[in-house]
Parts: sequence; C-alpha cells; structure tokens
Amino acid sequence: MNFVKFRRYQNPLSNKEQVIVGLLIGLTSMMVVFDVFLDWRDGVPLTHIISEVFITLLTLSIAGYLFFRFAGAKNEAIEIAWNEKLSATEEAIEWKEKTKEIKAGLSAAISSQLKLWHLTEAEEDIALFLIKGLSINEIAKHRATSTQTTRQQASMIYKKSKLFGRAQLSAFFLEDLLCNLELPN
Repeated sequence: MNFVKFRRYQNPLSNKEQVIVGLLIGLTSMMVVFDVFLDWRDGVPLTHIISEVFITLLTLSIAGYLFFRFAGAKNEAIEIAWNEKLSATEEAIEWKEKTKEIKAGLSAAISSQLKLWHLTEAEEDIALFLIKGLSINEIAKHRATSTQTTRQQASMIYKKSKLFGRAQLSAFFLEDLLCNLELPN
C-alpha cells in the first residue's frame, strides 16, 4: 500500500491571535479613514490626504492578504484531514481484503474443531461468542436465553473439549496463530 505523507501546515498564529491581529488592523484602518475625513474637512493639502488614503489601502490590502492566507490555511488543514481519512479508509479496506481468506480459513478450522468435540449447534454458537470475548450475560442477551442456560452450555463446552475455561478455550485456537509473533521487551 502506498502511504501518502501530507505536509502539516503550522499556522504561526492561534485563532485568538488571528482575531486580535484582524481587530487591530481593522481599528487602525478605521482610525486612518477617520483621520482622512477630518483632514479633508479641515482643508489639509491634497498630497497629505492622498498619502493617508494610500496607507489605508495598503493596510486593508495586508489585512485582506492575511485573512485569505489564514482562511487558506484552514482549508488546507481540512483538505489534509480529509485526505488522511481517505488514506486510512483505503488502508482499512485493503487490510480487510488481505485478511478475508485468513479469516475464512480460521473460521473453517475453528468450526471443524468444534464439530470434533461433538458440540451441539447452540454450544458451537456459544463457543464462538466465548472465543470472541463476550461475557455470559452478553451471550445470553444475544441469544435470548437465560444466563443460567448459557452458563450450563458453556460448562458442557469445557467438559467436551477437556478445557478448563474461557481462557483455555481461546488459547486453544489462538496459541498457534500467535506463537511466531515477537513479544515486546
């Protein structure tokens, strides 16, 4: 499987800092516009007013650039997250495809062993639930039977298999699968 590595965009400003910068730039722009208005009303030379208008436009341009830059960064982060989700989904689908044959073979092998122990159909179902790790109460609810009935059937499974409980039942099937795995130190 090809893993696509995405560049993480690190926004230099937090959301709070972005709001503060935006407010400061907006406030500065409003003050300059107000100053231009007062200068115009007071008859200040046109060159001074033009320079202040230019400064205002420059400030607003910088504010607009920063706004679109931050918005673009958020969109980029959303796109990165979406692509990572798609990649993880593809990986999960590929894993399921790779293990489909293994699971089918394991299911057949477990079923074959359960038949060798001469378990009833109900006992086979309960044995599979026990191997999956469900509790007696969960199995009883799932099968719509009493916990006492489920407990008795589990006891029969252990008796017929000559195993001494849920842990040994699970280990019986998992031991050979896990024996080649390296354990962490």
